[in-house]
Amino acid sequence: MNAAKDAERKAKAAFDKAEEDYFNEPNEWNDAAQQQAKDAWDTASATVTKAQQAFDEANTALNGAQTEVNAAGETLENANEAKLH
Repeated sequence: MNAAKDAERKAKAAFDKAEEDYFNEPNEWNDAAQQQAKDAWDTASATVTKAQQAFDEANTALNGAQTEVNAAGETLENANEAKLH
């Protein structure tokens, strides 16, 4: 996810530069460069969003698995205590 965020920051910086170039010298080349940089930034942002969603889903699954492990541990502990008494 850090790589995706880094790519997004770089794409944003490239867009900011292209936007400044177009502002300083509005022409079709700078307009095209600005649009291309915006598209790259949008793509990088979408990648970050997808990576965050995947991370959140994995974290939810991990939390669920941890809950099941804890419950199994309690069951085993209770069974061992019952066996000892």
